This record gives sequence, C-alpha cells and structure tokens, in this order.
Amino acid sequence: MRAKHLLAALALTLFGAADSHASLFKPYVVLPAGEWPEALASGDLDADGHRDIVVANATACNTCDLLAFFQGPTGTFTAPVHVATLLSTSVAVGDFDKNGLLDIVAATGAGVSVFLQTSPRAFAAPAEISLFQGAFKVAVEDVDHDGHDDIIAVPWGSNADDIVHILLNDSQGGFTLVERTLAHYGYDDLKLADLNGDGINDMLVVSGQGTLRNNIGVLYGTGDSSLFGPPAYLDAGYPSLWESVVVTPVPGHLPGLALASGDNLFVQLLSQPSAGAFTATATLPVNTWPEGLLAADLDGDGRVDLAAVRDKFQYWPQNCGGGFEPRHSLEVPWANYQNSHEFAVGDFNSDGLRDVAIASDNHGVVLLLRDPDFLSEKTFESGSLCEWSGISP
Repeated sequence: MRAKHLLAALALTLFGAADSHASLFKPYVVLPAGEWPEALASGDLDADGHRDIVVANATACNTCDLLAFFQGPTGTFTAPVHVATLLSTSVAVGDFDKNGLLDIVAATGAGVSVFLQTSPRAFAAPAEISLFQGAFKVAVEDVDHDGHDDIIAVPWGSNADDIVHILLNDSQGGFTLVERTLAHYGYDDLKLADLNGDGINDMLVVSGQGTLRNNIGVLYGTGDSSLFGPPAYLDAGYPSLWESVVVTPVPGHLPGLALASGDNLFVQLLSQPSAGAFTATATLPVNTWPEGLLAADLDGDGRVDLAAVRDKFQYWPQNCGGGFEPRHSLEVPWANYQNSHEFAVGDFNSDGLRDVAIASDNHGVVLLLRDPDFLSEKTFESGSLCEWSGISP
C-alpha cells in the first residue's frame, strides 16, 4: 500500500496536481424529495448492506413529507417510500425495538414522532410523544448504556426554558422522559460526540439566536445512571451567534471544535489544549454565511475534514499537523441550505467510497458521489507518510 502511495506522490511531483482536489467528487446529482427538503439522516434502514437516506421536509412546504430513499443492490435509489405527512426540522435513525431494522424519529412542533420499521421498508403508524416546547433538533444515542437506542430532543431555546429532553428506551416499546437543563436560545444545533476523550459521548448545543460569549453549551456524559454532568459553557473568545457546531478529531490530541456563525464570513476553530479548556485558534474563510457544518473524512486519508454549503459546497481537508488546507469549492444547485442537520455521509452508490448527501430546499437531495479516480495533491510533511497511508504520525 505504501509503495502505491509513493508512486502516486512521485507522479504528482513530476506532473503537478494543481486541480486534483476538484475531482474529489463527481458532478452532483439530485433526488427529488418533496417540496422543501431540509434535514437528512442515513443508515442501512432495511439491513440489506446498503446505505439509505431519510428526508424531512419543513418550513415552506404546503404538504410536508417524511420520505425514505432505499438504495438498491446496484447502488441506485428507488422511488422514495412515503413514511408520513408532517413538518419536521430534524430526523434521526435507530433500532428502537431491536428487530434489526432501523426506525425513524422526527422532530415536530409538538414533540417527536417515532416510526417503527416493522418489516423491511414498511413503517407503522407513528408513536407521538408530546414534549414541552416540542422538538427542534433530535439525535439518537444509547445514553444510559443499556444496549437500547434512546432519543435526545432539543426544543426551540429561550432564556426562560433551558430544557433538553432525554427519552430513555424502556426496552418494552416505550420511552421514559427525563430532562436536563442547558441554556440555549433558538435556531439551535444539537450534536453528540466524545469531546473530552473519555470514550463517552457528550452533548453539545449551540444557538443561532442570542449573541453571547458563552453560548456553546456542553453536557458531559458520565457513563452512569446520572447520564450527564452539570452544564458547562464554552467561550469562543467573542460574542457571536453559532448556527452549527461539529467536533474535529485531531490524531494525538484532544478533539477541537468548529463553529459556523451567522455574523461572520468564516468558520471559527477552537483547540482543546487540556480537557474542557478551549482556545480560539484559526479561522477558515467562507464566501457566504453557511448554517450547517460537516465533519467527516471526505478524502479517505483517515483524517476528519470540514465542509459547509451555501451557494457552493466548500471543504477543507485536514492535513498531517491537524490544521486545514485552503478551501476547495464544488458547484451545487442554488438553495437556502439553512439547517444544521442538512448533511448525511455514507456510501450512497455502493462503490466502497464515502459520499455526501445534502438537503436542498429548492431541489431535493443533492448527492456528491466520490470520484474513484480521485488523486489527492497532499504531499509528504517532514518525511511522514501519514498523508498517504492514512496512518497517524
């Protein structure tokens, strides 16, 4: 494998690679997906070995549909299965009844709707769970580590009602509601990731409403019956709105954070020199105000890259030192792209490569499929092969 990468590096040295990142993805394709697609989730819903996509419609739709696109054995998507007619700003998937098929949870103004997949590609009528202030964003996580998928729901935040809903799966087909306090102010984003390196996922909530210095809320997972510790609030160093937050793992270091702001034409990066202590470091310029961020290994080198979308799909590959290379851009259909849960990542054409799906409110689901002929322009750094082997230095 290393010899192959050495030959690739030699070819780049001899022939140049000025535009090689432009071919990371093929030209986009679009799946029509209702009137106003806004949020996505993905997983192998029907357990056939192929990655599927769930689409929620919201905001400006007259008839808002919840749709499931199933990928066939040839790597193409069939016509979507209509799961329900409802307006939802966030969806997630999990196997809530342990039958081997992924189910769907959708955020609604009243709470959450849970759709159990009773047989492949067939969903039961929803279980409606009412929640105070409803739900704006949802996520699925085994919060209490009992082997059953639970649901986290964040309502539209306000200064008066700083609530996070946690629906614990009772393993009998129902959920038990517990609540935690975490300040959030509206246009909220919800993400789950191991932020302090203890192997337990933590909860992050940021707000695109309420310009404060410390509006990056964290509940650190405990791994025991208390579920989460007391709320902590991180400071990016200046007051700002944050529409989206993602965790950026860096090999050999504690994870950092990346934040998208409605106030600034850049992505703010925070490093974590010690557990729980964050420092604003670099900024990544953007050409518009993206409201969603994606953190994923897009180029297959084993390092987590960053991406955002508005008038273009913009991405920043992570380099050997844990920093990010200059921005690369790809054409996508014009749309608002205003939901922090608008991305999904997976192999969407069964070629073994990681692709990106984006909810485009004016078009449908935009698919950016990896180009199998992609050749990275990354070069050796300090004699290390980490860029070419996917092995950390």
